[in-house]
Amino acid sequence: KNLVTFHDAFPYLARRYGDLTTDPARLSDTLDALAPRHPVDRIQHWHDLARGGDYTELAAQLMHHHYDPRYAKQRARYAEMVRATIDADRLGPPDLARMADALAERIARISGS
Repeated sequence: KNLVTFHDAFPYLARRYGDLTTDPARLSDTLDALAPRHPVDRIQHWHDLARGGDYTELAAQLMHHHYDPRYAKQRARYAEMVRATIDADRLGPPDLARMADALAERIARISGS
């Protein structure tokens, strides 16, 4: 099974959050909002990446240090409730459309619709 790797997701995430990357003030404010949860030097590094336009690495850092640990806790908390999963081997527009269709089909099956 060929699944999207951890590293394959970073360029997708950088593109997906283009609304932030095209608004430096908003991105800066968003990074500053994470300060209570991260060391000062990490927040500064993220600002440096943003200022340098290295959004793929910024996405990687944010996923590794901020989002993935929180997602893991949430997944663990509700692991017994998982009724279906959808695998992805790419994250391009046609792939996302295919995953959306698969999700809709699984929701319909689970809900009995």
